[in-house]
This record gives sequence, structure tokens and C-alpha cells, in this order.
Amino acid sequence: MSWWWQWLVALLALTAGLTVAFALIAMLAPSVMVFVRNVYGASRGQIPEVKKAMRRKKLLMVGAKITVVWGDEPRTIVLSPGDWQRVKAGAPVTVRGDGYIYHEQWFGDIWRFNGEMHELVVDYDYSDGETGVGYNGSLSGVHIIEGP
Repeated sequence: MSWWWQWLVALLALTAGLTVAFALIAMLAPSVMVFVRNVYGASRGQIPEVKKAMRRKKLLMVGAKITVVWGDEPRTIVLSPGDWQRVKAGAPVTVRGDGYIYHEQWFGDIWRFNGEMHELVVDYDYSDGETGVGYNGSLSGVHIIEGP
């Protein structure tokens, strides 16, 4: 069996749901199932451990999740570990958020951590170019969940 077929099967197993994919693969080509077992472990019981390890790795990529509230709506940004370390060290950091929709209008959000003062200003901009301030205050007044 060629290497590209083996990689295709492995990719299918990761994306289509492991249990269903393994059952189909085992029915269609037992030799492919041997390859998949060699990649993921000798038994199906070990596969959930792989999923757990992937979830832990994803959590390690989060420095902090910061939530502020304005207009009765929570707004959240996820900082990388490097950005979060700079914020905690008192360095100025500016991060553009993913934006949000409010009353059927799109807004951009810009998060400015103001260095040694440990203050946060979250600006928003309308799609027509106008700007405003959604939050202006101390970091101690916001909800912060630090990553591992």
C-alpha cells in the first residue's frame, strides 16, 4: 500500500470520528487498520489518551483569556503566552480582537494593555470608521483566566 494512501486514511481517522472511521477501515482494508493501530497504539482503548493529550497541548497555547463587559455584553480576548507574559511584566501590548456583531452591525475591537499602570483600554470601531471606547479601567477589574 502506498504512503499517500496510509496518510489519507490516518487523516480520515482524525477528522471523521475515530470510532466510525476505524470500523469502516477495518471492514474495507484490514491492512490499513494495522497501520492505524501502529500509529495510535495497539488497542482502541489508547486512542482517547491521544485526544486528551491534544486537548492539553491546545490549552498550553493560551496565555490568558480576558473578559470585560460593556453595554451588558461580555467581550473576550485570548492572549498568547508571550503576550500575556509581556502584559504581566508591565510592557505595553496592543492586540486586535476578532470583532463582534451588535444590533446587526459589525464592530472591530482593539485591546490596549497600558504597560506599568496595569490598565486596559478596549476600543471598538464601527464598519463606517467611527471609533469609541468600550472599556477603560484597571486589569484588576476584569475577569482573567490564566492558561497553564
